[in-house]
Amino acid sequence: MRSDIEPEYKAAFSSSPLSIIFLDSQGRIIDVNDHYLKRFEESAISKNELLGKKIDHFPLFLNEPVAVGLKKLLNGEEVTWKEIKANRASDNKPVIVNMKGIPLDQNRGALIFIDDVTKSVHIREEILHKHRLACLGTLTAEVIHEIQNPLSGILINAQLLLEGIEDSELKSSVREILAGCDRMRGIVDDLLNFVRNQPSKHEPVQLEKLAEDAVRLASKFLKELGVKISRIVEGEVPKIMADPLQLVQVILNLLINAGQAMKSGGEIKITITAESSSCAGFVNEHERLPEKDVVLIVSDTGPGIPIEIRSHIFDPFFTTRKTGHGLGLAICEHLVTVNHGILKLLDTQKQGAAFELRFPVITKVNGGSC
Repeated sequence: MRSDIEPEYKAAFSSSPLSIIFLDSQGRIIDVNDHYLKRFEESAISKNELLGKKIDHFPLFLNEPVAVGLKKLLNGEEVTWKEIKANRASDNKPVIVNMKGIPLDQNRGALIFIDDVTKSVHIREEILHKHRLACLGTLTAEVIHEIQNPLSGILINAQLLLEGIEDSELKSSVREILAGCDRMRGIVDDLLNFVRNQPSKHEPVQLEKLAEDAVRLASKFLKELGVKISRIVEGEVPKIMADPLQLVQVILNLLINAGQAMKSGGEIKITITAESSSCAGFVNEHERLPEKDVVLIVSDTGPGIPIEIRSHIFDPFFTTRKTGHGLGLAICEHLVTVNHGILKLLDTQKQGAAFELRFPVITKVNGGSC
């Protein structure tokens, strides 16, 4: 650090839990602390390579609101940036940061303090999402209660009416009523599955076996669409603790969705592997998380999912299909969550869509693993 300011900021640089960048009056980097290097650069660039470079060339400072604020900072204004989204230079992973820019007196430059709030923002969004789902579940249960009785009455009377008339046109109309009622009953059943908090029956399961079961159930449907399906198991894959029926339902739903997205044939690939865990620590006093996750990816060669709707695909009742009611992926996400897993849409640049199921390999502390 430059000697003329070292007495003021040396302690902050060495002990701060935040990442700190020190700029000169022209926006060139004079110094960064170790926390910044570890959090945002790692092996992408050394500290000596950073020094002297213009700050506005770095990923955190490329978007327009940050660039505007940076100009104000270098002109002597204190600036705050909230929840800025960017990508780390080291691995291109997305991060969310809060930043505070403080100009130094006598035009000596500025300090920028950076707080990585990625985890806390994701936790907050997850809490809000669960709260919205809980409210939606309560409302949906009340609506279902009001619909079921009159719907049953319509079905019974329409069936009786169909048996008692001879006119072909009237019969055709009644059959349309029955078909509409059957569709409504299907929607009600899906709504019940969505709001009903059915307990999961966890047991040691092999994800490869569940994928085989789902493929067998979907094979006739996919064959009629001209869709081919392949499975790849990479290395030795340990068992996980999950409800087998629920996970088969999830994989089956993803296969059907992929098939429907490919109107003129295509290919679905299921890849199963064990990877380094994104989790750590203990589930509770009886179970701990080792260093591996079991990952299953369902990818297809369809048209893919447009960028503008990707953030909504797990929202209940969101659909782009004329015949859909938008609960399939919402139910899948719920079922994966209650089985200690994560379901997400992968950001792929290739053709088609890819969904990832990730489950921790839970091991009993008191001996024996899954």
